[in-house]
Amino acid sequence: MRTGQGSRWLGAPMPISEAEAFVNAARDAPLLKKRDWILEIAKGKRVLDLGVVDHDVERALRADARWLHGQIEKVAAYLVGIDIDESSISKLRDAGHRTLCADAATLRLDETFDVVVCGDLIEHVTNPLDLLNTIAYHLGAGGRALISAPNPLSLARILNIWADGSTRVNPEHVFWFCPQTIYQLVSRSDLAIDKLVWLVTDYPARTRRRLWGRIINSITPRIAARNKLLSDDFGVEMIRSK
Repeated sequence: MRTGQGSRWLGAPMPISEAEAFVNAARDAPLLKKRDWILEIAKGKRVLDLGVVDHDVERALRADARWLHGQIEKVAAYLVGIDIDESSISKLRDAGHRTLCADAATLRLDETFDVVVCGDLIEHVTNPLDLLNTIAYHLGAGGRALISAPNPLSLARILNIWADGSTRVNPEHVFWFCPQTIYQLVSRSDLAIDKLVWLVTDYPARTRRRLWGRIINSITPRIAARNKLLSDDFGVEMIRSK
């Protein structure tokens, strides 16, 4: 990305950083359904999926359509799933899924993959840079890595706080990432961001308060469609930089 002259602060011109240019370009990024985005790239490929349990192994065992790993399994040529939840992984293996119990931050397999999927995991790990290094380690030549994450700057979450007093957050989250912070983190790894997309999820940040919920939940997707920086979730496609 190019740098150039940006906004003025105290009357002095400030150069546009690559991170700022990335965020500015993100305004025009496409809005896609999360599963469609991942499944299209995973189709016919060798795939490593990190964090496969998705909080509810029983839903996975029921082959719920919202279980991302199960959907990837239908389209990938070869698939390995990783999760740190030993009990859940044991149940998935017993059900015939190729899964391993391991910490994604330290995982080192003796194989590489065309696609590494990291769906809504990076906000859970203690050291997200270690996770990116795991992804880079397992990414084969010409491969692509996909990360999705909730957007803390989404309009729906802001209005949740205004109307409900809070926005629902998974109690296991330890980080929030926005496009700028994910750009900075990836730049410190052996990966580079090739593309950003905004994502429609199965779990939107809906306002619960009866008085305002119906209005807020109907208008926020329309406003976010006009300014995508206010979308609920985003994803990045990455390639190896080294």
